[in-house]
Amino acid sequence: MTTSENNNLLNNLADLLEKNKLDIAKANTEDVLTSLQTNVENIERGIASLRAYVGINLSHTSELSGGVSAYSCYGDPSFSLFGMVLAPAIKLGGNNAHILIGFPSILKKYGLCLEKLISNSDLLPNLSFCYGTKNFMSKTLSMTTIKHCVVFGDKWVYKYIDEFKKIKSLTYYGPGNNTAVILSDINIEQAIDKILESAFILSGQVAVSINRCIIDNRIDKVKVAALFYDKLMKITCGEDPSNYVTPIIPPYLIEQLEQRVSEAEKKDSIITNYSVNKNEKSTLISPSLIWLHNTDSNIWKDYHFAPVLPIVFLDFNEIAKEINNTNYGIYTTLWGAEEEIDQLTPEILKEHIMVLKNKSILDIITTENGYIGTWGGYKNSGFTLSKETNWEAKSGSFSLLETFTK
Repeated sequence: MTTSENNNLLNNLADLLEKNKLDIAKANTEDVLTSLQTNVENIERGIASLRAYVGINLSHTSELSGGVSAYSCYGDPSFSLFGMVLAPAIKLGGNNAHILIGFPSILKKYGLCLEKLISNSDLLPNLSFCYGTKNFMSKTLSMTTIKHCVVFGDKWVYKYIDEFKKIKSLTYYGPGNNTAVILSDINIEQAIDKILESAFILSGQVAVSINRCIIDNRIDKVKVAALFYDKLMKITCGEDPSNYVTPIIPPYLIEQLEQRVSEAEKKDSIITNYSVNKNEKSTLISPSLIWLHNTDSNIWKDYHFAPVLPIVFLDFNEIAKEINNTNYGIYTTLWGAEEEIDQLTPEILKEHIMVLKNKSILDIITTENGYIGTWGGYKNSGFTLSKETNWEAKSGSFSLLETFTK
């Protein structure tokens, strides 16, 4: 395909989804019991991600003479299937790209709706769908055209690593335990705005959400707490454009979160604005802050896909060590004076793929047209495996695009 034809294909697919977004959203609502409005917004983000790739130049490689399979544990396509699989696969392989999309059985109505819609359009003749983890594995292994597999979501991928080794290569995108750090009161209001926006977008249910926050002990505690509270109230009341809070989907995450918040409360942590509202269709967790006395809490140590931000005050010389004290590693964002940021960066980069200086992750992955995912991770946050590397996890930054264009 020519570049013009390729871009037209991306736009035509986006137009198709735009025209039918209400039907897709209704199917997703039946599956995961989130609100129709929420699912419409999620589809719109996916559409924006497709359009964001129009005009981006990628290097064609022999890898795309084969194809890609992808499995997603979530019904929101904005950061995963649309922006990080369909769009780059189309960009590199056009309508000849062989693409297999897998969903867990809980998302079958959503998947069937997408499948029927795209199949009837004949835009992507080599696109197919399947449902259930075992079925996805079987299909991926049996399709000789599949050369690369991408997995988003939960850690079940580790259970099937021996099976995955039969495929040429694998990229796994898992959760993060990303840390925001405020080192000084330089531009502190902007820092707090960006941190909470990154923490609460899509209820914190994306791998690149901020999951915890460290504040340098030199900063006035009363002042910073008041600034955090003021911003939090604007988000909670819907007065702020960064109010992206949506219902929580997986029930096990709610139980896990409630246990961790209860544990923090027993340790005399100060909890601001936390509430869990359950009904027959969804569970809504209000955006909240947990002010910890120390880092000896599970709410701090492990990731949680929810709009809850634990915060702790530490001395400057403790910060880098605490950032790295986690089983996950995607990125850290540092806010403050350049010289202090530069002092911490080398140590943090040993365990994380990125350090952002006075910048939000949303500044990196957001374009004027939508979202482009270009992250990976250390440890349990993700890896790229290939036969050429003897199926050992690589260290370093990667993305689906980088995998395809190396």
